Amino acid sequence: MDQDAVEQEIVQALRNSLKEQYEFRSLLGRGGMAVVFEAVDLKHDRSVAVKILKRELAAAVGRDRFLQEIRFAAQLSHPHILPLLDSGDAGGLLYFVMPIVQGGSLADRISAHGALPIREALELARAVAHALDYAHRQGIVHRDVKPDNIMIHDGVAVVTDFGVGKGLHVTEGGLTSAGFVLGTPAYMSPEQVAGDSVCDGRSDVYSLGCMLYEMLTGVTPFTAATAQASMAMRILEPPPRLPTDKRLFPAAIDRVLQRALATAPDDRYETAAQFAQALTTALAIGGGPFELAARTQKSIAVLPFVNMSSDPENEFLSDGISEDITHVLGKVEGLRVVARTSAFAFKGKTEDVRRIGDALGVSHIVEGSVRKAGNRLRITSQLIDVEDGSEQWSSTYDRSVDDVFKIQDEITSAVVKQLKLKLLGNTTNTQASSTDAFDTYETYLKGRHFWNKRNETGLHKSLELLNTAVEADRQFALAWSGLAATHLALGQYGLARPDEAMPAAKAAAHRAIEIDPTVAEALAALASVKSIYEWDHTGAETDFRNAIDLNPQYSTALHWYAINHLTPTEKFDEALAYLRRAQTSDPLSSVINTTVGLVHFYQKDFAKAAVQLRDV
Repeated sequence: MDQDAVEQEIVQALRNSLKEQYEFRSLLGRGGMAVVFEAVDLKHDRSVAVKILKRELAAAVGRDRFLQEIRFAAQLSHPHILPLLDSGDAGGLLYFVMPIVQGGSLADRISAHGALPIREALELARAVAHALDYAHRQGIVHRDVKPDNIMIHDGVAVVTDFGVGKGLHVTEGGLTSAGFVLGTPAYMSPEQVAGDSVCDGRSDVYSLGCMLYEMLTGVTPFTAATAQASMAMRILEPPPRLPTDKRLFPAAIDRVLQRALATAPDDRYETAAQFAQALTTALAIGGGPFELAARTQKSIAVLPFVNMSSDPENEFLSDGISEDITHVLGKVEGLRVVARTSAFAFKGKTEDVRRIGDALGVSHIVEGSVRKAGNRLRITSQLIDVEDGSEQWSSTYDRSVDDVFKIQDEITSAVVKQLKLKLLGNTTNTQASSTDAFDTYETYLKGRHFWNKRNETGLHKSLELLNTAVEADRQFALAWSGLAATHLALGQYGLARPDEAMPAAKAAAHRAIEIDPTVAEALAALASVKSIYEWDHTGAETDFRNAIDLNPQYSTALHWYAINHLTPTEKFDEALAYLRRAQTSDPLSSVINTTVGLVHFYQKDFAKAAVQLRDV
């Protein structure tokens, strides 16, 4: 019997069995395992897609097993998963029902346009990764992630056939003996190709990696004359790199794909959530005006130095030293430096530096430790090349606590020398804005430590400590700057009266700028006061621009400029551009990523706002 006759027989059987529930209309498509028809759900008067398993496949699976497993899939509820509306047995035909999505599939889009814009590809892949992670946590593996199973609805990716792979999974005999292979050859993981009876979520991660490669290049990663040869390639050959002859891709995206497409499951992202986070970081780097720079310039993250002192209270010292080195490196020409918030996301974790490099999108990492005993300091520091995990430079400093500033200068100078970059003027000298007294510096670091907690108790403690620091040294510009930021936060968070907090922030910022006009933080705090409290938009614009010119990678200034000035003046597109720059320096900042969603909301682009805020 030919295919058309088989399909007519199926339609007639369904009409007879389901005539009280569905009115069958046209054929929507056919695949290796199923045939899909458009129908009208008579009870709800809506169009639906009814997918019917081929008879030989249904026989191999077994009715009871399929219906039991598909019931689990029907419980999935996620914004990026197409819901399962119904399922059953219609005269021996196993079927399930889904909504019809207007907008076409990702396969249609790739077929019509070829490679997608980088940002769009990353956003679509990230949405799918979140859907996969959710399902994996419910114990369901998709097993057939491919562009045909991704629908684009209002620009948002929605995964279809979720859990069907679970429903079709047979651990012994069954499908294999019937001649079926679960998955599509161009997107199958090596373990699927090898016929492993059990595949976990990392198999879906691999398939998504294949799909992302295709979105970026227009072709699948393993291309051969036959499906069998293509499947063999993914076992016998390493994953291909992104081509560089036609399109310039950020190195971070290539690193993400290399890991997702690793042959061995243990070498891939352990979870789809980790893959999604790596895509979030790559999204902050690629797909915009930064994608060319991201591939050519050096990039670095300073991980929080480990407190090796017997007193855990000295943690503020190790944190503060890490933060100061980050600040100094941020002034190096041509060097992208990840902000404190993102780097400190790895505090206390034992991740491999190469995985941290993938997450932060950097080529190098600085790490180290601090031990304080009495009046002595021991600081160790290493510069690591993320690509191969090799140590490029290391040193240990045993000095008096009074030498802490010299040690920081030596570390940053050595790092810059190793990276062979040119400094902007006297950028490694922290003394101009700092203090000569270690006790005062220690008090300042404690104040910054509590400021970074961003809660009521922490901010009031920060205020107390920073006031002590400026009383001890009236020329300590960084302490005055920190004081301005603390007063500003208290006023903005409603933890102090604005008519008291905002003038205090302005006065502290002015004092810091009088001492050192290059302190970008003080200028950004002053600009925020002018914008949100004094409504001096002209003055705020000038001060924000000057702060960003002084330190183009200072993510807080970029963020404050977007939320405190550009958004209130309804310059939403410009605000988003500066927030994207802030994400480049601080990709893991929940505050910045949330602000992106809020700006989309103010633009009344509710779909993008929902996706952004849901992914934070």
